[in-house]
Amino acid sequence: MTSIDVLIFVLYFSFFLIVGFILKTKNKNKPFYKKYFFKALVVKLLGGTAFAMVYTFYYTYGGDTKSYFEDAHQLCTIFYNTPLQAFKIFFGNFTDLQGEASNYFERTNFNAGTSEFFLVRILFIANIFCMNNYFSSTLFFSFFSFLGVWKLFLVFANRYPAIHSEMAISILFIPSVFFWGSGIMKDCVVIGALGYFIFYLDKILNKKGNLPQNLLLVFFSAFMIYNIKVYVIMSISSSIILMLAMRLREKIRNVYIRFLFLPIVITISLYTIGYALEEFGKFNPKYKVENLLNTATGMQSWHGSMGIQGSSDDGRGSSYSLGDYEPTFGGILAKFPAAVNVTLFRPYLWETKNIVMVAAALESSLILIYSIYIFLGLNFFRVIKIVKDDTYIIFCLTFSLFFAFFVGFSSYNFGALVRYKTPCIPFYLIALFVLQYKVFEMKSKIKNSR
Repeated sequence: MTSIDVLIFVLYFSFFLIVGFILKTKNKNKPFYKKYFFKALVVKLLGGTAFAMVYTFYYTYGGDTKSYFEDAHQLCTIFYNTPLQAFKIFFGNFTDLQGEASNYFERTNFNAGTSEFFLVRILFIANIFCMNNYFSSTLFFSFFSFLGVWKLFLVFANRYPAIHSEMAISILFIPSVFFWGSGIMKDCVVIGALGYFIFYLDKILNKKGNLPQNLLLVFFSAFMIYNIKVYVIMSISSSIILMLAMRLREKIRNVYIRFLFLPIVITISLYTIGYALEEFGKFNPKYKVENLLNTATGMQSWHGSMGIQGSSDDGRGSSYSLGDYEPTFGGILAKFPAAVNVTLFRPYLWETKNIVMVAAALESSLILIYSIYIFLGLNFFRVIKIVKDDTYIIFCLTFSLFFAFFVGFSSYNFGALVRYKTPCIPFYLIALFVLQYKVFEMKSKIKNSR
């Protein structure tokens, strides 16, 4: 970093703090802004700064984050010289490119039409304002992600105000989330867009605000997620369908219909997801079921080989395996428990090879201990009863479990997994905190009734 780079970074860090202070002051009379907003913003910006420093000075190979930046840097350089050529590339018009733009994709890490290039285009916009400064562009990503997770926090803090501090911990202050979810990576954009998606979807479901505006923002957020990680859309769609089905079930008075309703809905949901995948496959061949399986297998092979060939110092020497499986729907489904376990509760402490993995293992261990306490220590059947009666818990659990399966099944490397699992951790912890609160509330009512 040059002295100019440091100066630009300091200016942008100060700029986002000022913007945060203005937003906090503007909303000072709204719940939770005074207590959490500015603290969470500072933590998020520091998380992004720490992420950029780790991938600059510790993981010296740079990783995907530096590859994204290199491609966006080149596009920015073209923009500074011939803006029209840069915008032709940005908008996907690759015909009649001239000068240095003509061989742009011969010099880049990622090809046009990929989810990686979609991220490069977002980074290109940030780089224009940041004068191609990696650390300052990271702050743009951190700030976007923060606004999204803040909206996610508002949804659950307003729904469960008695445990707003627990909601803040699970969404705003979990170390892995504000670290891995704050840098120039897909996960940072996805978790931010998820926050917007759920915030405005919640408004639609509860008939709040301007409906056309809310719909537009829901679709725009979904568009961003779809273009970066389609399996996130698959996971959240399944969870939303189940949540809405359970809401509808609550209105059914007939005992027999209520009993049959859920299995029917699950069957219809699975069929709908399968049909949606087929339609996605017609639109884009990479989303065909057989191609998704090939992609997952390819990622397993790639990350596994990186785990064997990489060193503990570059974060890639940490592969894992779920064991052999049949390349069929049933064979993949049999790996569901193992995939969820590896995402939520691993790496174990004895599987760590560097300081970053130690931090991840400590967090995973705490989540494992807390999960055992919730599902066994608070009485499994009591917890299940509470789950059935709260559609938001159902949503959080199903989304986190589906998501955990997708990333656990495809990652096969702890270095990749600690990043990929970032969006599902807050939802899983939200469910655990709410379950604990509901159990204690239930016990309190029983005690007071005696």
